[in-house]
Amino acid sequence: MKVVIFDWGGVVESHEDNNKELNNAKIRMIKRVNSNLTDDEILSKWTYKTSNNKYVSIYKDKKNINDWINLINKNFDINLTYDEFKKNIY
Repeated sequence: MKVVIFDWGGVVESHEDNNKELNNAKIRMIKRVNSNLTDDEILSKWTYKTSNNKYVSIYKDKKNINDWINLINKNFDINLTYDEFKKNIY
């Protein structure tokens, strides 16, 4: 039996355009509520982790999401509730 393994992401196919679009989306979202930050500041302060170092995409319970929103609020000097965050950011 022969097995062929492909490392698709970044080897067979480039994700560079997708990363640029994702970064642009982050910048647009934050600038809606805090236009004082530069693009580079936004990208350097963005996180997908909670203060407990858990990835929000994996731990989607409301406690971790609220913790992540609090961290985003702190990082970007904004003050949005969960509902406001969903309305303004998503």
